Amino acid sequence: MSELLGCIQLEFARPLGPSEGRYVVTDPALGAEGADVFDVRAVAARVLPESGGGSRGALGRRSRGEAKTLSLVRYTLIRASRPLSGDAAARAWLARLSADAGARERETQRALAVLNAAIRAYRVAAADPYAIEVSQSDAHAVRFGAGTRRQAFDGEGEMWISAPRGGRAADGGNGSRLGTDRLEPTRAVASALAGRSAPTVAEDLVLRALLDLRLGDPIAAAAVLRGALALIVADPAPHTGIDDALLERTRQAADAVLRSARDGGADSGPLSALAVRLREQLRAAAVEELDAVANAAEPPDIEERRELMSASSDGAVGGGTFHIRSAGVAS
Repeated sequence: MSELLGCIQLEFARPLGPSEGRYVVTDPALGAEGADVFDVRAVAARVLPESGGGSRGALGRRSRGEAKTLSLVRYTLIRASRPLSGDAAARAWLARLSADAGARERETQRALAVLNAAIRAYRVAAADPYAIEVSQSDAHAVRFGAGTRRQAFDGEGEMWISAPRGGRAADGGNGSRLGTDRLEPTRAVASALAGRSAPTVAEDLVLRALLDLRLGDPIAAAAVLRGALALIVADPAPHTGIDDALLERTRQAADAVLRSARDGGADSGPLSALAVRLREQLRAAAVEELDAVANAAEPPDIEERRELMSASSDGAVGGGTFHIRSAGVAS
């Protein structure tokens, strides 16, 4: 029986940058034998609405609405460098993935690494800063399949399984979030839109550095962290409580990574640990600022609060209601 090829397919509800087509993916450590294929293609999927929707017919039965067409983009890593010996081997590989969450995670992260490398190359070449990397939690669906060479290259397959939704992400289960979520996002958004507080550029840069480290790019992370450190030192007022010793150790670790880039290798271990600690201290400072702003803000008078609550059907966000007014944001 002919060999079959395993596939890892990532499906997204929007294009991420790279154009449709097939791309050769090589592993320098394996030479020509380490070549896989990365397939990018847009597809149209017809989706029926929920059974509870639609209108009632002449007999009072609720009819289903018309099917909607969704534009999806599928990014498929075809394991051409590691062919499966036949049908039995393909079924065994898929069975192992179905039963082993760790194996699914490793295969998914391998496909995500290829996709993110393609996105970074596209972003720079197209001068499109809005083309950003993605995580597993961003995907509409993750599938694993196997088929003949022709089926794999045509985006088909004889056998497919889907990864469970909401699976563990590479950042420890928080999806695309980096670090413990101690800062309530809704409160931060309300404060920013009211003009009371805003995240600092240094906070944003540290988050970017953590993402670079997670994506395996310590040199980019070190360069970004050096910029964040310079901002913290230049304007210490919004960064109260940041340990000076931590800043210095982070600077030294970042410089060491940048120096090692000339030698072709960089140990990101110390830098990763220091960046996480720096992020924690920045978040603690942000929480203190939000608390101080909330305590200093004057609450709206009774009549204004009644007016806001009477319009609760307008501008509802998530589990709470926030109304954006010239005077600020009230909850």
